[in-house]
Amino acid sequence: MDASAHMDDAALVKLAQGSPQAFDPLYQRYRLPVLAFCYRQLGDRDEAEDVASAAFVSALRGLPQFQDRGNSFRAWLFRIVRNEIGMYRRKAIRHPEESLEIAEELVDPARSPEELALLADGQLRLSALLSVLTPSERIAIELNLSDLKTSEIAEVLEISELAVRTRISRALAKLRAAFQQVDSVEESDDDVS
Repeated sequence: MDASAHMDDAALVKLAQGSPQAFDPLYQRYRLPVLAFCYRQLGDRDEAEDVASAAFVSALRGLPQFQDRGNSFRAWLFRIVRNEIGMYRRKAIRHPEESLEIAEELVDPARSPEELALLADGQLRLSALLSVLTPSERIAIELNLSDLKTSEIAEVLEISELAVRTRISRALAKLRAAFQQVDSVEESDDDVS
């Protein structure tokens, strides 16, 4: 096992500030959480990969200026990710891409059609549930799902920790209510069948 796996972020940042090649352990540590957050925000795998990649490039470029003043690298990184998502969305609005009319859908050969259908259904249900949230509640929940601590979420969103806890609490209450509503509709559909 790599020795960097046991190092904390501050030590890895210090190494990476001295040598850009030493950024890889930080990249490996945060690649999946950043990609998952981007995917939840954008809903498209390719877009999420593009934005996550751009965020890591920005982080690598900005690393020499990063100063650890008790705040975490993870919060700093997710602030960069959030900014990259915003820039991507603004660019998409200003320069929409014309979709190519493709005769065939590209299918992931690793998954069967049944698996794809179940996956799509789960993602649709999650999107439907998340749609009941305000944008500020949704991003707080998604950062929380990315394993950020309340203090880190507060830093990323530039709000107080109390505001973060309030947003997450309200969001969870809305999600619980929406889930119960969806669940009761599905049960009544099962009764009809």
